[in-house]
Amino acid sequence: MANNYRHGGACCGVTHIAGFNRLSNDDKELIAKAVRDSRNRGHMYEVILTDSQIICQPAIAKLLKDSGFKLVSRFFNANSGNYCNVLHLHRNARGKSPWEKL
Repeated sequence: MANNYRHGGACCGVTHIAGFNRLSNDDKELIAKAVRDSRNRGHMYEVILTDSQIICQPAIAKLLKDSGFKLVSRFFNANSGNYCNVLHLHRNARGKSPWEKL
């Protein structure tokens, strides 16, 4: 079963969802809650899936994609030897970041 984990000091409004093994009803409810929170509170959720998780358990990836999660980054983890896909859900983005002016 998947679980929520707050980033760092719980100050940035980002929650990481991890621990997907099989798509359970609890996992479905956790994703539905993330969708509600991202709309209502401007909260952002993050999931990182390896290529093998996507290939072996496509129902999880499909649920995340259908729920609005977007692929924002992909990298090779030299520690595990896995390709990791970083997904974010945030439905309350505001304007352009000063980052874009650098």
